[in-house]
Amino acid sequence: MKSVLKSIKLIDALILAMAVWIVAGIDFNNMSTMDKVYVVTFSIWVVLFVLRLFILYRKNVQEGED
Repeated sequence: MKSVLKSIKLIDALILAMAVWIVAGIDFNNMSTMDKVYVVTFSIWVVLFVLRLFILYRKNVQEGED
């Protein structure tokens, strides 16, 4: 698990912080096209980020490193 946490890079944390900041400022009752693009883009990024962490975790479990 430690190697999975070590695989999180500074840029990942910055992207996540920016995503939270941008999404927090969106008026979901009156979304513009760019707001929709931001939400979809960050949603895709989060799914791929979690998938990357899951793959690394499964790889480490198979190698017995946990």
